[in-house]
Amino acid sequence: KWRLRNEKSTGPFLDKYLTHPYTQWIRYYHYMYLMTGEEWYRAEALRKAQVINRQMIEVNDSTAMIWVTVN
Repeated sequence: KWRLRNEKSTGPFLDKYLTHPYTQWIRYYHYMYLMTGEEWYRAEALRKAQVINRQMIEVNDSTAMIWVTVN
């Protein structure tokens, strides 16, 4: 859905303004895992967290992170 909206077939596709709703889904899957113990909830939370992490880059010798600009 977001790839189509942002016309990005590959690479990072989340714009900075989508960070909050996307991280809310990570939180949802995390707490569903804690409540149910179903491993697929945990796996999905980790997968989504990796998506966010791949779109951040370290600066100043790992003292800060910045958002990768998506064009």
